[in-house]
Amino acid sequence: MAGNTASAIFGPLNYDQTPPTVAINGLLGFPLLQILAAGAAVTGTAADNLSGVLFIGVAFKMVGAAQVTVVATCTAGCGTTAATWSAPTTGLPAGTYTVYANSVDVAGNISQTATITLLLL
Repeated sequence: MAGNTASAIFGPLNYDQTPPTVAINGLLGFPLLQILAAGAAVTGTAADNLSGVLFIGVAFKMVGAAQVTVVATCTAGCGTTAATWSAPTTGLPAGTYTVYANSVDVAGNISQTATITLLLL
């Protein structure tokens, strides 16, 4: 040995284990209900304070019909800590739906499911 020394400093290391959040926009005064014309978009928000929002998945379920799942379009902020999103209802028949939304952050954590009742005219 020639008497050389070396040192390394690591940190701080942030390991994201916290799931993001997601919300579906409801009517003013009726946060769990939305009424839209056919073809209009369901909208909402997603947030993740550490790694950022990667994407939002939305599912539409009408009683007695197959569930339709779409990846929502991020309208602002995807890849950052706060995002807004929209999911089209194009092609869905008029009726009452339960809408489910989840967001996934960059670290792969999945949010709790947000739900809302949608009356599609």
